[in-house]
Amino acid sequence: MPFPSNSSVTSHSVSSTYRFVFVSLLFFFSLKILPGCTQEKKILEGNISFLPLADSLPDLQAPGRGAEQWHDQYRVGIPTINGNGKSLDKYYRFSWVQLEKGPGQYDWSLFDQEINDAIANGQKFSFGIMAACPSCTQGSTSIRIDGKIASYPLYLHQQMQSEPIKDWITPISEMWVPNWNSPSYLTALEKLNAALNQHLQTGSFNGVPYKKVINYIDVRGYGSYGEWHESGIVENMTDHPAGTRATTASLQRIIDAHVQGFPEFQLVALLACFDANMLRNTANPPEIGYYALTVSNKKGKLGLRRDNWGATDNYLSRYLDNNPGQFKGLKFQQVLSERWKIAPVVGEPIHGGAEYNGCEYGDLENQIRRYHASLFGNGNYAASNRPCMQQQIIAASRAAGYRLLPEGGNVDSATVAGDTLTSTLFWRNAGVAPSYDAWQVSYSLHDLRTDSLLYTVPSHFQPRLFLPADTAQPFTDRLFIPASFPEGNYNLRLIIRDPSGYRQPLPLAISGRQEDGSYPVRTIKIIKR
Repeated sequence: MPFPSNSSVTSHSVSSTYRFVFVSLLFFFSLKILPGCTQEKKILEGNISFLPLADSLPDLQAPGRGAEQWHDQYRVGIPTINGNGKSLDKYYRFSWVQLEKGPGQYDWSLFDQEINDAIANGQKFSFGIMAACPSCTQGSTSIRIDGKIASYPLYLHQQMQSEPIKDWITPISEMWVPNWNSPSYLTALEKLNAALNQHLQTGSFNGVPYKKVINYIDVRGYGSYGEWHESGIVENMTDHPAGTRATTASLQRIIDAHVQGFPEFQLVALLACFDANMLRNTANPPEIGYYALTVSNKKGKLGLRRDNWGATDNYLSRYLDNNPGQFKGLKFQQVLSERWKIAPVVGEPIHGGAEYNGCEYGDLENQIRRYHASLFGNGNYAASNRPCMQQQIIAASRAAGYRLLPEGGNVDSATVAGDTLTSTLFWRNAGVAPSYDAWQVSYSLHDLRTDSLLYTVPSHFQPRLFLPADTAQPFTDRLFIPASFPEGNYNLRLIIRDPSGYRQPLPLAISGRQEDGSYPVRTIKIIKR
């Protein structure tokens, strides 16, 4: 049912704060004098509480948080109290050669296969595209050119070979490496992204437009696996054949190929973008870290992607905890440490997590919490059958992302038709990051006997970018009830919907979820004048 145009929402006032504190004190003392009352019951007239999900219960399956499907892998089973145990998010990384066969001859069959699979499973879809994959020696992820692997199309190799500075073979992985500064390479990358964006804008499956399904897109196009380092290509950046090491201008153009190529989707930058001349096989200049931290598309700033969760190498701490990079007065550490507040932190585990406290991937949960990660791939593990490692993955998934819940409130028990019903709920994010999607919170009135939905009105509370906190924050709504509403008793419920209509209603970290995804608030009475 559409929101009524004459509904009103207002911010919480100081007087209502004192009113809620007073009522809360009465509620506290009433627990001692009313036998048999439990936390989830409505104790006093106008006072409500909700029962949080116990820590002893399995994880809450919710979109945009936790362990996501990585390619076709969901290797560690994550016990959940809702859903089918499968993530509501999927990630896939393509090789360029899988998507383009000739100049402008794009083949979306594999891409469509993967995004259609996500739609069939009610998942959102994220992806990246590699131009260099040192370990892609089998299958369709590479082609052979003169006996050496290449992850970009043959025509592009031929174009670069016709230029004064050519693509070349690294002896480390026996792989063709683009000349990152090649006009042919940079132009082809821009055209690829633009063509794929057009496909996303116009494609669909089972009536679901592709553009509704995209969660985030990696800013790749440079380095090994598109990770913005050159491990597996060179030992030192000075090892590049003359003219093939990426210039600052070329690296910025690669970022722009994504920012301008995918103007409406959330983008995430790879962690090595912020190397600031630190590692000998990376040495990305500070200008590029600055650009990646300050550039925006219509969706906003770039999020962060780390493709080695569970690793404990010293350089990672320097990247994330003590990054010395700065440019034009912008200190990387300060911005990196707070980027999670406006854009997601995501990634995948390293292949073979570090032993920590006697357990493989033993530091993973701590890393997810420390760096406010929302999603990490549930795959790419060297092995996934070790009980200690499995518990770490489960704990890290539970820790990731947001955990929204109302912790109580004060809601009128009755109102007159043609007047407003006042509801104050105390909202809290008990997770480590916010939700980055524009969910819509609303109240609904249901017939007490048939449970049929009769009326919907929006809430003032907006979950998007609602940050974690130790204490709840009050939000007051004044819900207009039309004068034509019949007199009687009704169930008031709370529901959080995806405005695009793709996702199912957002699960909250409280008990009582109904089949339609709503949560009971209280029974109210509507009186005719």
